[in-house]
Amino acid sequence: ARLPDLYLQTRAALPGVPLIFRGDAAFGTGPTVEFLLRHGEAFLLKACNGRTAQKLARGRRTAAWHLVTPTQDVTEVTPPRLDWRGRVRILVVRTKTPKGRWVYSALYTTLRDETPIQLVQRYNQRQTIEAFIKQGKHTLHLKRLRSRWWSGNKAFVLLAVLAHNILQWFCQALPQELHRFH
Repeated sequence: ARLPDLYLQTRAALPGVPLIFRGDAAFGTGPTVEFLLRHGEAFLLKACNGRTAQKLARGRRTAAWHLVTPTQDVTEVTPPRLDWRGRVRILVVRTKTPKGRWVYSALYTTLRDETPIQLVQRYNQRQTIEAFIKQGKHTLHLKRLRSRWWSGNKAFVLLAVLAHNILQWFCQALPQELHRFH
């Protein structure tokens, strides 16, 4: 789905609700940032290009990096685009691989009240959401949502979860000797 369509559906379903759009590298592009800035939305997006992040990190003093986890550091850099200065914060994150190599990524955000460490931790929470989505795909067989519309997909997922829970409760209520067939 395209971002404008997703945005309009989300805003129609949640009018007036303050949102923070959090997205992976597929959404971390200049046009996406511009779109969200035009609409006055808060966001935390991973940049689509790791090479750009590596270039932004060049020449950063060791003291400029802040420890997030034992294998992850973050630093804040000045946006190279003049029209983003004062509007978008850019964080460069470096993650140490098991082989000891640094891999760089960048985050774009409009959030002002959080430190770079807090923002990286907030972004890393996406992994929890992705694990939930993966579980839904495999446990509930939700490989493809049936509707283009928010309300249709919401109803479909709720019914799938309800059916799954009813089946689980039924199986738990079975006498112990029948559990081997479950």
